[in-house]
Amino acid sequence: MYLVTGAGGQLGRALAEEFADDGVVALTRAEWDVELPLPVGLEQPDVVLHAAAWTNVDGAEDDPQGAAAVNVGGTGNVAALGAPPTAAPTSLIRVPLSRQPASPQSPSLIRR
Repeated sequence: MYLVTGAGGQLGRALAEEFADDGVVALTRAEWDVELPLPVGLEQPDVVLHAAAWTNVDGAEDDPQGAAAVNVGGTGNVAALGAPPTAAPTSLIRVPLSRQPASPQSPSLIRR
C-alpha cells in the first residue's frame, strides 16, 4: 500500500492521482497532521510518498518553530512508520505540476 502525506496540496494531489491504481491511501492534513503520530487503525504502508510540508516561506520566517514541527518533526513521524526509504535514481517520480492540461508530448514518467 502506498501512503501519500500532504494529499491536500499540489504535489500530494498529483502523487495520489498518479498512484491511484496502485492501492494508495492519500491523507490530507485534516486526516493526518504529521506533527502527530499516525492515526490508530491505519494499515502499515509499504511505501510512503511524503509530501506534507510547511511551504509558506514568509509564514515559516514568522513561526520557525511551527515550520520545524511540520518539516522536521513531521518527517520524523513519517520515518517512524518504518517503510523502506526510496531515493532517485532507482525510484524517480516526475509529476507535472502545471495547471495547464498536459499534452501527449508532456513528460510524465514514473519508474519503480
